[in-house]
Amino acid sequence: MEGQVVIDRKTKNLVKRLNHHDIAWIHHQDLDLIAAQELFKKGVKAVINSQPFFTGYYPAKGARFLLQHRIPLYQVPSAAFSLVQEGDWLRIEQDGKIVVGEGKVQITCHRLQAAQLEAEYHEALSRSSQPLQSFVENTLAYAMREKEILGQQFSYPPLHVKLKGRDVLIVARGDYYEEDLRILHSYIQAFRPVLIAVDGGADALIHQGYPPHFIIGDMDSVSEEALRTGAQLLVHAYCDGRAPGMERLKALGCSGQVLCLPGTSEDVAMLLAYDHQARRIVTLGTHTHMVDFLDKGRAGMASTMLIRLKLGEKLLDLKGISQIFPVLKEQREIRWGMVGMLVSTLSLLFLPHFRQLLGLLLIQLKLWLT
Repeated sequence: MEGQVVIDRKTKNLVKRLNHHDIAWIHHQDLDLIAAQELFKKGVKAVINSQPFFTGYYPAKGARFLLQHRIPLYQVPSAAFSLVQEGDWLRIEQDGKIVVGEGKVQITCHRLQAAQLEAEYHEALSRSSQPLQSFVENTLAYAMREKEILGQQFSYPPLHVKLKGRDVLIVARGDYYEEDLRILHSYIQAFRPVLIAVDGGADALIHQGYPPHFIIGDMDSVSEEALRTGAQLLVHAYCDGRAPGMERLKALGCSGQVLCLPGTSEDVAMLLAYDHQARRIVTLGTHTHMVDFLDKGRAGMASTMLIRLKLGEKLLDLKGISQIFPVLKEQREIRWGMVGMLVSTLSLLFLPHFRQLLGLLLIQLKLWLT
């Protein structure tokens, strides 16, 4: 196998430059599902990782997903990352070597096998109580420090679109977010909710024909196209006021306002909707459990837990709704199929030849029974 390499320490930056049949070289420990899905959609020929695809600390799903979709995965030493440059031509040989360019650089690699990874994944599932305990302890410890979120009044810049009394739909880059969004087409058409995108969630909205009203986040995973759609750009800053996302906006000639609030950008989006008296807050793709947060490199979810407590019944989390829709669709198709068969049978009863045949069959059945 051979091809041109695209290399980056941040997978979300790398996928923006990938072309079909490129070889992706990442530096991503415990590859998460969203990153794996984006690599797959780009049509990569193979993925090389200079960090462990799967450490076994928790059941990360990314490597498993790629192997299930027949994408070869190769593990290399961490130091090998500095030996390759963007655009280099690589040849991956069967003897476990990666040859760079004309062969002056050769790197030992190990190809991940699906059976072995599957066994390690299920082993991680069986002992997930250990990381879960640490995760819970971290969450509760920080929740005690941050509990003032529940009653605190935050300041916001003037909003271009009013939220009071309206539905708000928040879209983040999480599991099933694109599939879930497609399911909600009728809801969006009927209720016309205010659309808030968390970073790269903006691109999912735009691709399905829904330009967002607001984009909230650090602006590192949202496309330039999305930033120029006219949405109000709200850059989530650190608690000390630093807002690295503003540098990107300035470089692109885009204007934005800074939001200095605690928690994740998803938390900020939900707080924004709640504090502006939205009628209902619907979320897609938000991070809600241990694996979600460990995938993001966060050891707990204190702010998210507190904010969800604050939102209460206003929050309607529809993450994963697309996973049950195919079942509903299948059941509906079965029901319509049965109705069709019934209509066809009833219509045959009105045909003279069919009635005669049915009469003969009944006479024959009666003779056989007697």
